[in-house]
Amino acid sequence: MAGWSLSGVVLAGVVIGSLGALNDVTVTQASSVWELHAVNPALRAVDLYRSGMRIGRDHIASTVYTLVFAYAGASLPLLILFTLADRRVGDILTSEVVAEEIVRTLVGSIGLVASVPLTTALASAVVTRGVQHTKRARPRLPSPRAAGERLALRLQRRARRRRDEWRPSRGEREFWDESEP
Repeated sequence: MAGWSLSGVVLAGVVIGSLGALNDVTVTQASSVWELHAVNPALRAVDLYRSGMRIGRDHIASTVYTLVFAYAGASLPLLILFTLADRRVGDILTSEVVAEEIVRTLVGSIGLVASVPLTTALASAVVTRGVQHTKRARPRLPSPRAAGERLALRLQRRARRRRDEWRPSRGEREFWDESEP
């Protein structure tokens, strides 16, 4: 591939993977703070922050482990190539390529770890200041009886309108039952 840097492509992959994980972590943190506030609206921002951080610690640990395993899995073919080149395991583990992967994993993890307190603090501040969380309006379903009554009224109106608009065709007699309203 002329003009393409393989290390640049790998770095772009790491950045894209980290952004996906960052999106997941921040949205989950903000959502958990909103839910904590919905359960107990009397909580102060400090209390919401503490509770949100307890949730965030568990979530960030899981996400960092996932990133480490993903980067290690993506680097396995490279390690296999080193092994096929008859290099010792010690040389492979201390090589520049492996060190570069470790640094990339650490940088991505540091960004994720830093995002949790920041997102939790922002969400706690916003939710306690009275900003309304967007909710999807649930459609109000009418009771079956009310729906049936409305349908009956529509059908009666339609029948009256058709009766009033009806004109006898040639050869037909006009016949009305006087008992109908």
